[in-house]
Amino acid sequence: MDRIPTDIIVLQRSVAFERDQRAYHDLFVHFYQPLIKFANNIVKSKEAAEEIYSDVLLKLWDMGPALAEIAHLKVYLFRSVKTLP
Repeated sequence: MDRIPTDIIVLQRSVAFERDQRAYHDLFVHFYQPLIKFANNIVKSKEAAEEIYSDVLLKLWDMGPALAEIAHLKVYLFRSVKTLP
């Protein structure tokens, strides 16, 4: 099983409990490339992939403290991208 990088957990909790916009930005940038690529493979449109990614990350921001309960954020994000189109 992959070890979750501590910095991702710290960022995740900062967004969840402190509504830290810098931490949110860092998460957004960290996951951007792999998730855009993944979404683009599904929908075959870069613009649609970017819209899906934005929607998924906005929902992440809106989760508030529930975000801290997600044990595997990367898996959660990939599943969210896959289920949106």
